[in-house]
Amino acid sequence: MSGQSPNEYYDSLCQAEVSIKDVISVIWKNKFIIAIVSIVCAVAFGIYIYNQPNIYKSEVLTVTAKQNQQSGLGDLAGKLGGFASLAGISLPQESDNTEIILVTLKSKKFVMELIEKHNLYPELIAATNWLPQQNKLVYDPKMYKEQTNEWIREVSFPVQQKPSGQEAYEKFMDVFSVSKKSESGTILLSVEHLSAVRAKQWLDIIINDLNEVMRATDVDEAEKNIAYLKVLLNKPEYVALREVLYGLLEEQVKTIMLSKVRDNYALKVIDPALVPEMKDKPRRLLFVLVGGLLGSLLSIFVVLTRYFYKNS
Repeated sequence: MSGQSPNEYYDSLCQAEVSIKDVISVIWKNKFIIAIVSIVCAVAFGIYIYNQPNIYKSEVLTVTAKQNQQSGLGDLAGKLGGFASLAGISLPQESDNTEIILVTLKSKKFVMELIEKHNLYPELIAATNWLPQQNKLVYDPKMYKEQTNEWIREVSFPVQQKPSGQEAYEKFMDVFSVSKKSESGTILLSVEHLSAVRAKQWLDIIINDLNEVMRATDVDEAEKNIAYLKVLLNKPEYVALREVLYGLLEEQVKTIMLSKVRDNYALKVIDPALVPEMKDKPRRLLFVLVGGLLGSLLSIFVVLTRYFYKNS
C-alpha cells in the first residue's frame, strides 16, 4: 500500500479479483480442449509405459561374519604390542572389516571379475524382456545372438561392439545396491532385473564370490605373515620374543585352516534373497496419472498464453 491512496489500493484489489475471474473463465470456456489434451497425454504415457518391461527387485540382509581367527599385519601389531615397539617392528593396523566389504562390493575389480566369470554381459546390456512361464530372457536381436554368443550391435568409438568391463560395470551399478544399516550393523544388498529369478540368483552369486575373494585374500595374507614370522624366529635378536612369535604363528595357521571350512566367510545371510513375486517397477497407474496432469498443465498454459497475448 506504500505510495498509494486507499482508493487506488482498493481499485488495484478489484482489478486483481477481476483478473482471477478472467483466468477461471478462460479455463472454463476451454475445458473441453484441456480435457482432450489431458486424455491424449494420459493415453500416450499409458502406451509408452505399457510397453516397458517389468523390473523385479530381490534383497538379501546380511551381517559381517564373526572372525574367530586373526588376520592381517594389523593383528600382528596388536599381539606384539610393546614387544613389537621394543624390537623396532612397525606394522600397519587392520581396517574395519565391514568397510572393507562395502568397498570391495562396489570396486571395479570385484564387479568386473564377477561379470566376466559368470558372463553377465548379455543379461546386463542386451536383455529386453523376460518370459516368466518359460523363465527365459529375451535379447535384442540387433545387439546379440544368443545361439552363438556373438555381439553384433552397431556402436561408435570409444564403445566397443563387444561390451567392455567398464561399460558392464556402469550398467551393473545401476541395478545393484549395497548399504549399511547403522542402527543394526547389518548390510542390505539388492539387485533389480528383468527376470525375478535372475535377480535372486545374482545376489547368491555376489555373496558367494565375495566370500571366496575375502577368503583368498586372508589366506594369502596369512601365508605372508607366516613367512615373515619364520624369518623373525631365525634371528637371534628376537629370542626373547619367540614365545609371542610362536603364538602369532599358530594364529595364522588357524586362519588358513578355518578359511577352508567356513562357508559364510565374510558375510553371513540373515534374511535370504527370494524370487520376487511382484514387480518393483514401473508403476504404470502413477505414470498415467502424471501424464494426464502434465497434459492439463500444458493445455492450461497454452490457453492462458493465447488469451493474454490476444488481449495485451
